[in-house]
Amino acid sequence: MGNNSVFVPCTIYPNTQDQELLQIADSAWDEAWSVANSQEGWKEVKRNELGDIVKMKKNKKGETIAHIAKERKKSTTCYLR
Repeated sequence: MGNNSVFVPCTIYPNTQDQELLQIADSAWDEAWSVANSQEGWKEVKRNELGDIVKMKKNKKGETIAHIAKERKKSTTCYLR
């Protein structure tokens, strides 16, 4: 190891709460990935002069989700509350 490296050996024993949090995070990631990559159910609500597009839809829980697509093909999806 180099001079700037620090190695700290440790063992992690996840308890039940840790496992539950991991399951929640995994489920949230799966849902977010699915929503971000879905093509159905989006309604265009706004478009500006640069070609940026705002689309919205509701998820299974009834929460509103906004998808903002840039003209350069980059996009962002977020939950609105």
